[in-house]
Amino acid sequence: RLAPESDAEVQHLSRVLPRLQRKLGLTAARKRTVRAIARLDVQVSPVSGMSVERLIRLHLEEEQGGEVHYVENALINSLFGLLCWRAIFAPLPGAFFHPFHSAPSDLYSPDFYQRRASLFDACLLQLESGEYLATIREHFESKHGLQSPFVFWGALTPELLEQALYCLPAEHLLRWFRRL
Repeated sequence: RLAPESDAEVQHLSRVLPRLQRKLGLTAARKRTVRAIARLDVQVSPVSGMSVERLIRLHLEEEQGGEVHYVENALINSLFGLLCWRAIFAPLPGAFFHPFHSAPSDLYSPDFYQRRASLFDACLLQLESGEYLATIREHFESKHGLQSPFVFWGALTPELLEQALYCLPAEHLLRWFRRL
């Protein structure tokens, strides 16, 4: 295996590696300096029956103008699911046993990605050419409402989709999608 199986494995190995290097008499790699992230601290008073997310959204819209969308993981996962629909739902042997599956049966198996690597690569390659915009829009229309483990139809409106495609750079999408 050439790549870590999960973020948990990466995190575990990043903790173990320096100790192992010291025990072997090797020079431990220097830790990367973490770039400072700008923070925005907001305090709002609780309102009965209103979630903190809604309170913050209202505060930001009133104080700073613009639109705020509360999407958590739904937006990025949905964009990934729409771009990579063909790879995710590829009719590989053993992936589907009947036409009503909402996800491939091997979705959570360690070799899910490897079995579809060339298909995923083809999908992600579209991010370099701009072709991804048409693919995502086409799948949003043609697959709308179909079950998918990645696409959250209730959170993804046509307006939000267009705003996301306009605002989110392809190179950011690529980084996020590779982590999924």
